[in-house]
Amino acid sequence: MRKLLLTIALATTAAAVTAPAASAAPEPEPAMLSLRGWSLLSPSATVPSGFGHLTLAIDARTPATPGRASGQPFGHATIQHVFLDPKGSWQGTVRIEVNVDCLTTTGPTSPTAATATVTGTVASLTFLVPPGTAQPTPAANSWHPETSFSVPLDKSSPAKVGWSGIPDYQNPAAPPVATTCAPPATATFFRIHGGYSLT
Repeated sequence: MRKLLLTIALATTAAAVTAPAASAAPEPEPAMLSLRGWSLLSPSATVPSGFGHLTLAIDARTPATPGRASGQPFGHATIQHVFLDPKGSWQGTVRIEVNVDCLTTTGPTSPTAATATVTGTVASLTFLVPPGTAQPTPAANSWHPETSFSVPLDKSSPAKVGWSGIPDYQNPAAPPVATTCAPPATATFFRIHGGYSLT
């Protein structure tokens, strides 16, 4: 009898060791809300002579199902102004790179009639200036203020794009001019070409 019980115990133990463990079903990934696009901007309905090229590119995403610790908004925005001299040759560039920390939409339920707000921290501010021009003093390494953009999702014209701007880059202690997830106070620029899509 003892031998029989021992045989049964050993067989049961072996079955428990070799039986595959039941694996939990993977948690589904949250649906993503994505804003992408590029536009040429101007302070007026047409690009003034000598103004150069001001562009805003955005690639931002956020989970459509909030509440997950791993589901923070992410992405990148770049606003860049390339200056021209009176003869039309490239004169210099100011480029601001932004790490996205919020993406929200407001307005009508139609995605093409809404306005998207993107905020983020300035990752870098760089200047390219021609020879013989004074190089602006770059901001300190700890200078990463919040900035904000608002873009229309309707691609018809006229349309306005907002940017909060940045605080004094030569003064790292200057107060921020934007708040996370809050749109800029005014729509500063006209969109001349391009647009943004929300998917």
